[in-house]
Amino acid sequence: MNARVRALWLLTVALGIGCDETTSDTQSCSTDDDCSRVCVFGDCLGATPGPGIADYGSGATYGSGGTYGNGSSAGGTGATTGGSGANAGRASAGRSSSGVSVGGAPGAACAPGSAGELDVGTTPVCLGLQANALVADPSRGKLYAVIGKDDALHANELLVIDPEHASIEASVAIGSNPDALALSDDATRLWVGLHGSFTVREVDLTVSPPAPGAEYPVPPLSFEAQGVYAGRLVVLPGSTESIALSIRCDGCSAEVAVMDAGTPRPNHVSDLSKLAPGPSGYVFGYNDLDTGYDFATLALDASGPTANDIEGLLDGFGTEITYDAGYVFASSGQVLDVSTPDSPVRAGTFDYQGNLVPHAEQQRVVMLSYSPPADVFSTDAATNTLALRELDLSAYRELFETALVGQYTTVHDFVEVKPGLFAFVDSQASAFVTSSPAKGSLYLFRAPDFTE
Repeated sequence: MNARVRALWLLTVALGIGCDETTSDTQSCSTDDDCSRVCVFGDCLGATPGPGIADYGSGATYGSGGTYGNGSSAGGTGATTGGSGANAGRASAGRSSSGVSVGGAPGAACAPGSAGELDVGTTPVCLGLQANALVADPSRGKLYAVIGKDDALHANELLVIDPEHASIEASVAIGSNPDALALSDDATRLWVGLHGSFTVREVDLTVSPPAPGAEYPVPPLSFEAQGVYAGRLVVLPGSTESIALSIRCDGCSAEVAVMDAGTPRPNHVSDLSKLAPGPSGYVFGYNDLDTGYDFATLALDASGPTANDIEGLLDGFGTEITYDAGYVFASSGQVLDVSTPDSPVRAGTFDYQGNLVPHAEQQRVVMLSYSPPADVFSTDAATNTLALRELDLSAYRELFETALVGQYTTVHDFVEVKPGLFAFVDSQASAFVTSSPAKGSLYLFRAPDFTE
């Protein structure tokens, strides 16, 4: 058995879904029909589950006297969680939260579970939360999510999530229909866009639980003063009180403004709907509202942003942009060298599209995309699988790929909370046709090691 297959076999055994644990190796195979589960690189991974393996989802019991794995006692007291009636304790494969759905239907909420231990695996764990936006706080190892106005349990709340155990640590009432988030680079301030009240609000993260602070109206568009909200937010580098925001109204174009402790700077820049922080004194923007597909370097001064627009560097409706260590990465696959911010150039293009987490200093990128490779915007509900890819930034090639279990609709807010521990939202509707990210189910997974 080669090293990668051996690693996969050990992973599946650890997850309780692998081969018969009475054997020390896998059997050979030609097709999946030769195995009880799956044939990988000529080796059979999987056997009939041993006794006592409990199912995920509602109603599964993991309390005192319950079982998991091969009939071992789970132990503990079965405290009931909300939503599904599942009892608390440790689940089987992946030891994820009890009562949670795994790899569920696209866009569908799963039943929330209690704390469990999130193990390595390719089966994302759904937290049963309809999140509008996510942001990772690697300095604390936490995940922040905002929940929209229609959620049954956490409507209009900011949640602090422990991703190691797929559990909610704190919930704070934040305001009307939050749907945008941005974290300061020192991780002391979180900014929230409140679509329902057309405001933005700052949150103090130096206290526990986080303390919501002042709330400020979104500046009016040059052509519209009513119903404007923050489509995207960026906290300016080196600041906690200064933000850039893409101002939107339903069915209209966008403008970018800068606010300092709630006070707008006078100048706006038109037609940029997506934003990414840059080096000190800069923010980057992208127009996905028409086929001009302008990319812009926004130089910031006391009067506001000034744009240097360039066409032809990026393309695509719904394309998201991310900045890291002198590069701008687009979900459409293009990578821009912005080491000289006023003169961006195309550095290269990956063969894949999808949400990504860049590690530019290590010359690698982690991308979550549809498998097999497809246009990121051409989705067919309930038929999309996802691939987690490690990509080489120096050669623009794939280093490794692994499929995630389940089917999904449209993914956004893909973040890495800790090394190898990821979260994403699977939306109920295609995000590129909406002014702000569509709400969707929040998933967590701890990725297998990509190194051989």
